Order: sequence, then C-alpha cells, then structure tokens
Amino acid sequence: MSQHPFPGAETPVSVYLVCFKRAMVADISPVGMALRTPHTMAVGKSYLFQLRCQTHVFSIKGSVVRWSLSELRPDDTGSAVPLYYGGIEFDIPRSFTETNLWHLLQQNSPGEKRLGSARIEPLYQVSADVFELIDSAVTFLPNGNLAFNAPRPFDPDGEWDLVLAWGERHVEIIGRVVQVSKKDNQPSFLSVLEVMKCDSKGEELLNRMRACFPSSG
Repeated sequence: MSQHPFPGAETPVSVYLVCFKRAMVADISPVGMALRTPHTMAVGKSYLFQLRCQTHVFSIKGSVVRWSLSELRPDDTGSAVPLYYGGIEFDIPRSFTETNLWHLLQQNSPGEKRLGSARIEPLYQVSADVFELIDSAVTFLPNGNLAFNAPRPFDPDGEWDLVLAWGERHVEIIGRVVQVSKKDNQPSFLSVLEVMKCDSKGEELLNRMRACFPSSG
C-alpha cells in the first residue's frame, strides 16, 4: 500500500457522478488506454476512470482523444446495439496513481501479449467504471452531509453512485439527496447529499475529509 500523504485543506474535494460501468479495456500503456463499450463519450472531455483487474482497484483521470462507432451487434431480441471504441490519454502525476498503474501493468504484461511499444493487451480482464465531474468544491455540513453544485437537479427519490476525489485519493459512495435548491441568479442547483454507504477504507478517508474542512451551515 502506498504511503502517499493525504492532501490538506488547500486541495478541494471534487465530486464525480457515474456515467456507466464495466467498459472493457482493450489495451493499456503508461500513458493511456483503449476502451470498448456500448456507451458514448465526448472527445476532449475529461473523466475519472476506476480501473478494476482481479482484486486490484484504483482511480485515474484521463481525457478522450478519439471516439467512434466500431460496429453494431445484435442483442437477444435481434436489435442492433452499437459498440464504440476509443482512446484515453491519462493525466498522471508521478506519485500514487502512477505506482498503481505500473502495478496493474506488471500483472498484465506477458511478452506474448505485447502489441508493440509499451502497449499491452491485458492477460487478465481489466474493466473501467467511468465518472464525470459534477463539482470541484464540495463542502461538508455539521451533520456529516455534503453539499455541491450541479448543472441539473438530482432526484431526491434515487440513490446516487458518486466518487469523491481529494487530490489523488478517491472514495466511492452511495448517497441520497435530501435537499435541492436554486437561486434565481445562479445557473446551478445546490444539492445536499446524505452518505448511505461506502466501504471501511472509504469511511476512514471520508472522515479525514470532514475533519480537514471547516463545517458550514
């Protein structure tokens, strides 16, 4: 486990919303990867990717550099389902994220699978959960809830799969929106979210976030 230090109050907490899960990583290198998925992505847009390989899970940021329709595949009903293929360029500081990426590559880099240069076709299945940025300045309330601004209102009746990013530290949470408001002169909606679920390691990081930032009413 990396001993990369926790950020301080000078590093804001960002919140990301899940776009889709289990995109297939076709190949990967220290600088990027190719994805195959039935979902579309916007060229030039940055996303947060949660990579999974066997028991290894970590998050990395990247931008879409190309994206196109690869083929149409029939589903169980005979309807044509689009399959997209595209390239992601990583945004990697030389620290915690890079260490995790190299560990993943070392697990998945047998010589016979090399495609040339540093790109490899994974020996074991690697998938990517994809998240888009909602707000880059989350605040924490005295009761432990968190507040953030979003371009659209969040449905209070639903459960939301989110990632909180604090520097290179990330925690995935499930939460429900308990309050939504909007001022007439503001283009965004203020949402207050109650955290319903996260794993034990995530709870520790979440509590560090709450302790680091002054509570606001």
